[in-house]
Amino acid sequence: MQSISLSTITTALRGGYLNNRIPVTCGLVLVSLLLSSALIINNTVELLSFNYHSITHSQQYWRLLTGHIIHSSWDHLFWDLITFALANAYLEHHGRVKMLSGLVVGILGLNLFLLSPLASIQEYSGLSGILYTQIILAASVWATKNKSILGFLPLTIILIKTLFEVFSDSSAFMQNGWQLYWPAHIVGAICALMVFSLWKIKPVTLLPDTQ
Repeated sequence: MQSISLSTITTALRGGYLNNRIPVTCGLVLVSLLLSSALIINNTVELLSFNYHSITHSQQYWRLLTGHIIHSSWDHLFWDLITFALANAYLEHHGRVKMLSGLVVGILGLNLFLLSPLASIQEYSGLSGILYTQIILAASVWATKNKSILGFLPLTIILIKTLFEVFSDSSAFMQNGWQLYWPAHIVGAICALMVFSLWKIKPVTLLPDTQ
């Protein structure tokens, strides 16, 4: 594992890391925070949520994007944003192509699933579906850079959490807001496997930790 030099810490504290290495992550987190907060306070989450009828019958196609950004409760928002910020920032830090490929495939894959007969809900909100794509990709990058038991620890934790949610039909963290829809997590994980396979076919260069 690479050590963190004093110069790297100094650069991060000065804002160079945030401004130059992970601007997309910062922007997405800020937009999600502001939109979700406004909707939660006014109890109007349904205005921007993914809604099957509104998309297919009223052509409100923006919901295909906003539905993945907004959240139904404060704890839903908190846990999603914290985890997404860490995973997406880690990916963007190591290569923006990696981060963007995960986001694009994750959003498209989840939208196709939610619009298909396989989905059992009409309305959906939250980052957790595409978050699963990003966090599994981030954990995979971590594993490739850390060839030890510690390297596979994040993937193991994700697997345990996922199995708990599937068999208990409840979230490991979220207690309020809309009911957990764990199939979105499974779809996000499948999208991550697809993207990782594409990386193997056409390798994407990892940026060094201390660049």
